[in-house]
Order: sequence, then structure tokens, then C-alpha cells
Amino acid sequence: MASRVFTFYDFELDADAFELRRAGQPVPMEPQVFEVLALLVENAGRVVPKDEIIQAVWPSGFISDAALNSRIMAARKAVSDDGEQQRMIRTVRGRGYRFVGDVSHAGTPTAPTLERHDRSDAVPGPSPLPLQVPTTSFVGRDSELGRLAELLKRPTCRLVTIAGPGGVGKTRLANQLASRLRVAGAQVTVIGLHGVETIHDMHLAIAREMELQLTGPTVEQIAAALANHDGTLVLDNIEPLLPDAAASLSRLVTETATLRVVVTSREVVGLRDGWVFPIGGLAQTAGNDGISDAERLFMEREAQAGLESDGSSDDAVRRICEQVDGMPLGLELAAALRRYLSREEIAAHIAADLGVLRSDLRDVPQRHRSVPGLLDESLRRLDPDALDALLAMSVFEGSFALASAHRVAGAPLPVVRGLVDRSLLQTTGGAYSLHPLLRQLARERLGPLRHSIEQVHAGHYADFMDRCRIPLESADQVATVASIDAEFRDVVAALRWASRNARLDLIERLAYPLSHYAQVRGRLLDIAEAIDQAVAAAEHAGEPSWRLLALLLTIRTWLDIRTARSPRLLSDARRATMLYHDHEGLPPSGFGTDPAELEAMLHWGA
Repeated sequence: MASRVFTFYDFELDADAFELRRAGQPVPMEPQVFEVLALLVENAGRVVPKDEIIQAVWPSGFISDAALNSRIMAARKAVSDDGEQQRMIRTVRGRGYRFVGDVSHAGTPTAPTLERHDRSDAVPGPSPLPLQVPTTSFVGRDSELGRLAELLKRPTCRLVTIAGPGGVGKTRLANQLASRLRVAGAQVTVIGLHGVETIHDMHLAIAREMELQLTGPTVEQIAAALANHDGTLVLDNIEPLLPDAAASLSRLVTETATLRVVVTSREVVGLRDGWVFPIGGLAQTAGNDGISDAERLFMEREAQAGLESDGSSDDAVRRICEQVDGMPLGLELAAALRRYLSREEIAAHIAADLGVLRSDLRDVPQRHRSVPGLLDESLRRLDPDALDALLAMSVFEGSFALASAHRVAGAPLPVVRGLVDRSLLQTTGGAYSLHPLLRQLARERLGPLRHSIEQVHAGHYADFMDRCRIPLESADQVATVASIDAEFRDVVAALRWASRNARLDLIERLAYPLSHYAQVRGRLLDIAEAIDQAVAAAEHAGEPSWRLLALLLTIRTWLDIRTARSPRLLSDARRATMLYHDHEGLPPSGFGTDPAELEAMLHWGA
């Protein structure tokens, strides 16, 4: 009678002895779970229908789908698999289950299991387990894919981290890279580390996928076995294993001659030999066809949701793309809502509540079913100081300098660097910013602290505009305008906050230099609403604020003249003139601050 002992990776299944062993140690299992696993292993490579499993394990036939699913789940757990990765037991929808591990009868391997250590002429190993074939199109990233492939051609580039926030498409880019390299004839092994909890398990996963026999300390043997392996190892989602995994990665590249390692992570590995390849959201700049990559992804997923489309974008789609900053996961979850909401309604719901960006699809990985959940997972990894600083930085509307982060959020350089390394802060040209969705979530988490931090923020930008006031009217105007360009959104936000909170002192320090800048820069319409709010705050304050009200009415008159925005031109100018007259005061010096001159201009124009 033929032996019914099967081996796969570091497991041995003895069907006759009713025992599963791993590295020689028994793995405890319930009898029915073992029978299910044994049936699948004995039929490795073949889809075993549910009915066949039920008939073999439960001859009476009385078992529910839920009960069968629980046995499959337990079988996966026994062999270090899970329903998300399906590296061993794969669900074939509508048909049954297939064992995809590389199985052999004990003592008669069906393929050479290479002991590569001490062999300089090592034969290339067999192909890794097949990747799950993507069922959706790959949109954009052509430039990133090309640059990444070129980067790996450099002899000195042997460890690359594809770094970016959750949901940005790191895994998909890594899989596309693997496909491109394979088409070019390269050996590529891709290993998903979702669910792998220890460094030892990571080593075993590498050994299994690359079919290496281990008889001692794992990382040493893996490095020795791959000493002359000319291929690429892709490790997806390594950040839960950091910083411990860094030492193993270092050995893999320093103790091998040509092995290249690509990892995906929200956090950079932080090794001297490592290269960082940061990625952000899909491009929102229109291509030759007038549509951006972000819009294209949204519309493709919109069509997938069953919506007829003429392939055209609109302002609502562009707003959604801006709200999620091109994040592929955010775009896909938003597009899935098209079965229930219009494009305009989706944009409005995202602005009101991030919780709308979630999915109930059964085949979507748990970590990708909710944008708030994904972001919360990143926040939970932070120490208290870093978390407090990040939440405080959510009051910034645009990009900000390190000095601003320190003043407003109390964030020193080491904390800021740590947040950048964890892909929670983006940096460009020395300025920092938060992803819009992270900013929105962080503001919700601030709670009652938000008011006090926004007060510091408003005071900080009032100080900034104080420093800009004189240079705006001097030979330094060009440089000063450029510096305000970088801080514009936060200056306007500071003015809005001051108006909402009746901080007339801050309104006075912010409004005039901001209006002067807007005149020079041609951005008067961009400050119109904020000036209206400031006028309303000064009017509500009553008599003590007459001088500020007169200045604001004059600013608004000038703004309206330049933009043809309102029919109240003459009334604002007259009110300002009368305020100065009644209080026997004079308007402040400066460009466009005398309402009488503006009133005369209006009469002349009429």
C-alpha cells in the first residue's frame, strides 16, 4: 500500500497516522479539520468541490456552509495560512477549494528542493507560488513603474522600500513590478506578509516560497543559500515586523552577491544600504485626453459598479479626487457608492463623514474595507508624543515649515522626521503636509483641544503677516509675495478663525497685509469670503471696533471694484468715510486704505 505521508514546505502530513507535523513537532488539530486538510493535500492542484469534501468528511451530508467554512479556516490556520492571503488553500469561487502548496510524497520529492548553501553554482529555484491575478485594470503609475525598474538596474541598489500611506497602492505597484521583471526573464519571488507576526515566521515564509531546506538558524541559512541567487525578492507589508526585520534585510543584501530585495511599507526600513521610493496618490493633472489618472480610476470603478458612463469627468469627480488626494483605495470606495449616490452627493458625504468610505465586499481584505480604519491603524502605531504632534498639525490647511510645526504643534525635528518616515507626513522642498483624509480624521480626534491649537495657529500667522507688512511695500516685495504664496491657505484660515471667535486684534493684523498681497498677486476673489466674515465680526462688535470696520469696508470696496463682485460698492465706501468723519479720525497709511479716494473713483467711473 502506498505511503500517505506528504510534505510541503516545513510541514509533514501523515494521513495514516492522522498527524500533521511542523519541523518535526505535532500540530494540534480537530479530527474533522485534519480530514479536510488531508483531502485537499492528497488532491493538491485540483479543485475539490464542496460536495466532495462534505461526502468524504461527513458521509451523512448534514453540515452547513458556515460549519464547512470554519473547518477550512482552521485548516488554513494550522498551516500558517489565512483567508486573505490564501497561500496554501485557495477558494475557487462557486466551485470549491484547491491546495496550491508544492506537495510531494515523503522521500520522493516531485521537484528538486535545493540546499543552496555551499553551492556557488546554485541552480535557479522553481517559480514561486502564483500571484493572485488582478481582476481590475492597473491605472496610472507608468512613470513610477519605469523609474522603479531602472532603479533596480543600479548595482548599488539592492534594497528598496516602496513607501507610502495605507491605501495608496504599494502592493499593486509591487505586483506590477514583479510582472514586468518576469516578462523580461528575471526570477522574482513575491511574498505577502499580512498575518505574519514574527521574524521567524517571515524567515520560514521566505524559505517556503524559495524552496530552501533549513537545518539551523534561518536567516544565516537563507543568506547562504541565496549567496549567488540573481533574482528579486519582494516582501509586501513588512512594517508590522519593523524594526526587528531590518537586521534580516541587511543580512540578505550584505551576505549575497546579486539578490535584490523590494519591500512595501508605510514606514521606511531605515538601513544605510536601503533606498526609498516614496509614492503618493494618482496624478490629478489632466493628460492628453483631458482626464487625469485619478479621474480615470474613479470612472473605471464607477462603470464596474454598474453605472453607465459616457467616459466624461466633471467638477464633482475632480472634487472627489482632490478630497482623497488621488488615493486609489479612497477612489475605489467612493466609486462603489455610485450605486446609491450621485457624484455630487458622494463628494458632500466625504466632506461630512469619512466613515462613508467603507466597503462590505466579501473579497476585499479587511484592512482595506474602511479608510478611517486604515488611518486609525497607522495612528495606533505612534507613541503619545508623535500622536499628539500629528493631531495638532491637522489644524494646518496647507503645507507648513518645520518652524511652524514646532510653534503650533510643539513638534521638534525628531518627531517630524519620524512621521515622515512613517508616511504620515509628506515633504516637498522643505515643506510638510498631511494627506487630506488623514487631516480630516485627525481633526475629529482633536476634540476640545482643537480650539486652543487653532488659537496658537492664528497667532502664529498674524506674527508672520506682521513681518510681511513692510516688505510688501518695499523692494523685497517679490520675495515676500513668494513666501506668502506658500502660507496663503493658512493665513486665510487664521483670518477666518479670528472672525469666528471675535478676535478683532488678530483680524486687524491679518486683513490689511493679506488684502495687499491679494491685490499684487491677483487673488482677490480667493480672500473675498474671509473678508466678508471679518466685516461681519467687526459689525457685530459695535462701536469700539469702528476703526477696524472702516478699514475692512474700505478693503472690501477695493476688492469689489477689482472683481466687479457686488453692487454695494458705493455704500461700503460711504460707510467707511462716515465712520472716519464721525470719529474725527484718519484712515491708516497704505495702498487703497482711504475710502474717500475710492468713493471719488466710483463717482468718476459712474
